[in-house]
Amino acid sequence: MAICRTLELRARQQSDYRDQNPKPGWAGISGWDLFGIAGREKLAHDFDNLAKAGPLLIRSPLTNFDSRSLRPALFLDRDGTVNVEVHYLSQPEQLELLPTVAKTISAVNALGIAVVIVTNQAGIARGYFPEHRLLAIHERLQRMLSEQNARIDRIYFCPHHPTAGQGPYKAVCECRKPLSGMLRQAASELGIDLNRSLMVGDRESDLQAGAGAGCQTALVTTGYGLETSVALDRNSLSLIGVYPTVGEAVAAWLNPASNQVASP
Repeated sequence: MAICRTLELRARQQSDYRDQNPKPGWAGISGWDLFGIAGREKLAHDFDNLAKAGPLLIRSPLTNFDSRSLRPALFLDRDGTVNVEVHYLSQPEQLELLPTVAKTISAVNALGIAVVIVTNQAGIARGYFPEHRLLAIHERLQRMLSEQNARIDRIYFCPHHPTAGQGPYKAVCECRKPLSGMLRQAASELGIDLNRSLMVGDRESDLQAGAGAGCQTALVTTGYGLETSVALDRNSLSLIGVYPTVGEAVAAWLNPASNQVASP
């Protein structure tokens, strides 16, 4: 199997938005969750609502770390998980965030947990759009999130396809999900503890990539999630549950003692 030697280049091309757009007060919470007060017991299951409520400090073991230790990460698939599914999304103006995703990401940012997108982009391999167009799409994504005080720490993408690619993009690589190359590179570059991290996506390949890297996983029923949930092999995927939104998946991850697995 060929090693995805271009993955590092693509990681560099995707800017570290946090460094370019510092937000004072968003780092250094060091072990405390900033959550809301209304309906505390119910909100433990619903991160979308937690992000909307007023401040309350609640301890969570996942955020009990300091700047010298590896930190957990929230890994997110892109299409169908962060933004509305569009078949081979190829233009920045096609990008539409799913409801409450930005608020969830903003709340996770506040905890000091890394937020990383890992996405297969075989449309590049197939010749549907060039890499510079994908970079423009991701720049728009970061702008849309920043308008709601949220950010992605790093975006990784795989442009390859093993059979349908053109030129150098036709390759068997280690970055294309369901393999875990993108997550492992993120761990190396960003100081992430994969065993304390969560991978959220709407396809089984997302969950396989997360489980293969040692992460817990969660399926969302947006995008292709409902279809995926029908034949899901839950026992081999380190699955914490199936949830309607990213926010509810993250709430269950941060509050494992009160996790209520959702049914599609």
